[in-house]
Amino acid sequence: MKIKLIFLVILLTFSLQTLQAQIFSSSKKDEQRDEQDSSSKFSLKNIPSIPFEINKNALEEPINPNKYYLGPGDQLVLSVWGEIDKNLPLAVSPDGFLVIPTVGRISVRDLTLAEATQKVIQEAKQKYINAEVTLTLTNLREIRVTISGMVIAPGIYTATQAMRVSDLIPMSGGLQTKDNLTVEEIEFMTKLRKPIRESSLRNITVQHLDGTFERVDLEKFYSTKNSELNPYLRGGDIVFIPQREIEKNSLSIFGAVKLERNNVEFIEGDKLGDLINFAHGVTSDASNLNLELVRFKNQNEPEIIEISLANLDFKLKPDDRVYVRKKENFHEKYQVWVTGEVRFPGVYSIVEGKTTITEIMNKAGGITKDASLAQTTLIRTQVEQISDPEFERLKLIPVVDMTETEREYFKSKSREINGAVVVDFTNKDTYETKESVFLTDKDILDVAQKRNTIRVTGQVSSPGLVAFESNKGYKYFIEKAGGYTENARKGRTKVIRASSGVWLDADEVEKLEEGDTIFIPEKPERDYYAIFKESLIITGQVLAIVVSTIVIYNQSK
Repeated sequence: MKIKLIFLVILLTFSLQTLQAQIFSSSKKDEQRDEQDSSSKFSLKNIPSIPFEINKNALEEPINPNKYYLGPGDQLVLSVWGEIDKNLPLAVSPDGFLVIPTVGRISVRDLTLAEATQKVIQEAKQKYINAEVTLTLTNLREIRVTISGMVIAPGIYTATQAMRVSDLIPMSGGLQTKDNLTVEEIEFMTKLRKPIRESSLRNITVQHLDGTFERVDLEKFYSTKNSELNPYLRGGDIVFIPQREIEKNSLSIFGAVKLERNNVEFIEGDKLGDLINFAHGVTSDASNLNLELVRFKNQNEPEIIEISLANLDFKLKPDDRVYVRKKENFHEKYQVWVTGEVRFPGVYSIVEGKTTITEIMNKAGGITKDASLAQTTLIRTQVEQISDPEFERLKLIPVVDMTETEREYFKSKSREINGAVVVDFTNKDTYETKESVFLTDKDILDVAQKRNTIRVTGQVSSPGLVAFESNKGYKYFIEKAGGYTENARKGRTKVIRASSGVWLDADEVEKLEEGDTIFIPEKPERDYYAIFKESLIITGQVLAIVVSTIVIYNQSK
């Protein structure tokens, strides 16, 4: 009999564990499926790439005749003045010729606008000897160019020769960057220790139809506006955007610069001046002292090099980091805010650690007749910004799971005015002599308004504001508010100080202050039937266990 009983218990336990495991497994699969669905919906890879349309006829500057190459489709006008006035509209033929009536057929293939103009005028002058002859470009032809490599939508695009390489990139959907990768892809590459790559901005190549190449450096072009680094497109160009490793062969600059840069692509020949240009220059508070450059002497060992800010031709190496120091206390602006019941509220300058509360109140014109010094506060915002790790931790814990000490600490911190400086404003001598109340930068001095009331809230017949009377106890104001209700928990009555927000037992308060709040909590509701029913259930369970134990014991004899 004992063996059967033990077997049944083991079987029942195993069945429950199996059922629990199946439920847990099913739940996990559902969660994973939801995550996959969510990932597939919001993955950047699943957003279709839409090439960016730009106005091909918009010009950034007049056409440079020495750089613009004529080709099939370009439209021009030959103008003749003198013996005869005429305008002859012309177009470059598919085989690269201009056909000019009475002059003839002139080849302009692979000629710039300036070269073609000189050639055409020279030929036309033979026909119109005593006339003035000009050649004007009136409409740009469209060309086809190819872009490949690390762009969203590589392919062949229609452009004009007034467009630069940088104009072609948005047409192809933009560059491929780390932002185009999903979180899962980044985690996967990190686990495999594969470098995360993105598009290069400084090693772009352009191959022309004649077989020549140009290197494009858009990073440098954006900082220097040197157009040679971002050339105009030509018909048949092939633009290639290579990839680069984000954290290798890079440069960084931090500190007193207009735009801190991290992991800017390094190109052989880069100088300190180039890196400062990438950061759009130094700020006005940059120190005249030497810059600090951190460079790797070998694979793992860095060294610190001091460089003069004037040494802009200093040659950089891969993975150099530059730190530009700031001038100490440069144009520090120390000021405080004075608000509330003063004649001239506003922002006032101070000498940090020296200006007193009285001095700043005098600057603000003094207090008004409605000011309440007892409820005036001084908030030190720089202290307010310092977080309390313990309080932040308790915010994440349900109150029922806190220990008694943790609950008390949490309640105390919740009621506390963050950054409040303890000052007795009713006694000028105390805050004029204590160093702790000298004003500091970004302090807020709020002179409160007289309230002349006591707020009575909670379980009273008529909760609200009651006119303040000195030397009256809390029960007086409760009676003025209609007295306690039947559900009032009288023994837990609290007084909340207006000046500090502190909660006190009402019986311990010797004297109320104007603006204080009296709070009467409600008796907790009790469902006696539910308590009785719960007690019966627990009693029944205990009896069942006792009876089962007796039966098992008797059967095992």
